[in-house]
Amino acid sequence: MSPSPVVEDTDRGWIVPIGGAEEKVNDPDILRRFVKCAGGEDSRIAIIPTASSLEDTGDRYVEIFESLGAG
Repeated sequence: MSPSPVVEDTDRGWIVPIGGAEEKVNDPDILRRFVKCAGGEDSRIAIIPTASSLEDTGDRYVEIFESLGAG
């Protein structure tokens, strides 16, 4: 297996699985740190809710990340 090509003068992104037991509402320190490390308002975050059986999981994470300042 080989990695996908990267456009010259760009950086390869990261896949960081999160979810499950992290606090999403009352004290979202883990998600806040995630947004900061991803670039804050310049971040590009893809949400892939494959492990959830709840239909609104993806939309919920979009709202949470936007409320934490993600771009």
